[in-house]
Amino acid sequence: MDIRQIQAFLAVAEELHFGRAAERLHIAQPPLSQTIRSLERELGVELFARTTRSVRLTAAGSALMAPARIIETQLKVCRTVTRAAALGETGVVGIGFGGAGGYAVLSGLTNSVAEAYPGIALELRPQTYSGQAVELIRSSAIDLGIVSLPVGGDLETLTVRRETLLAALPVQHRLAGAERIAMRELAADPFVMYPSAHGSRVREATFALCAQAGITPRTVHEAPDPYSLLALVGAGLGVAVVVDSTTHVRVDGVVYRPIEDEVPPLEIAMAWRADNPNPAAHRVVAVLRDMDLP
Repeated sequence: MDIRQIQAFLAVAEELHFGRAAERLHIAQPPLSQTIRSLERELGVELFARTTRSVRLTAAGSALMAPARIIETQLKVCRTVTRAAALGETGVVGIGFGGAGGYAVLSGLTNSVAEAYPGIALELRPQTYSGQAVELIRSSAIDLGIVSLPVGGDLETLTVRRETLLAALPVQHRLAGAERIAMRELAADPFVMYPSAHGSRVREATFALCAQAGITPRTVHEAPDPYSLLALVGAGLGVAVVVDSTTHVRVDGVVYRPIEDEVPPLEIAMAWRADNPNPAAHRVVAVLRDMDLP
């Protein structure tokens, strides 16, 4: 039994007329009659009682109606699902991100994708910082990733945020009440940073700022995510350099102060491979382009 036979059977069963059924299927009547006879031979039963004036279902034909309709419905589902997947309207898209900027961007992106393409599932991978995200995108382990610019020219990027660097201090810190902080004033302080293995651009920027100020940061603790990092700062275990989107993370005992040194903004972007074979990933990029970004 094949799909063509099922469709022919249902057309005749619903029309109870071979001529009308043939018109409905856009075929000639003789091939339709041959298809029905072939189905009957395969099943070993008569599905229709035919006379020169009428066509009616036999008991066997009536019994076949329900399962035949189920098969036809499943066929339509198969067509819909496969076409939607080919168009990128369904599927799974892996996204790596790290730092507070990543959380801020993905909050809006998740809602926008759910509204535009409810068949697309975002598989989020937190604690995937810029350097690691670039490697995972290049190896096709993830589809998209939040990165700090610049990255290699082999990846497509779309800027999603421009971050300002701030100093995060314990509330009891001697400079907590200052309007602005000079990096040289933190020369004797212990620092809390993201791990070096994660390829965090904020970590790199912290070292660059310290070098510019003529100091060497003393790293006493490393934290895998913004929440852990701020918790360590709030506990008085060190100071940290963070991006301004981190200020949306509420942790007791932490104050944020602008840095008076010359601090270039940190450009945060979504990156992906132009040759990514996952159509859903390109749909997500299209949604991102339509969002209100800086």
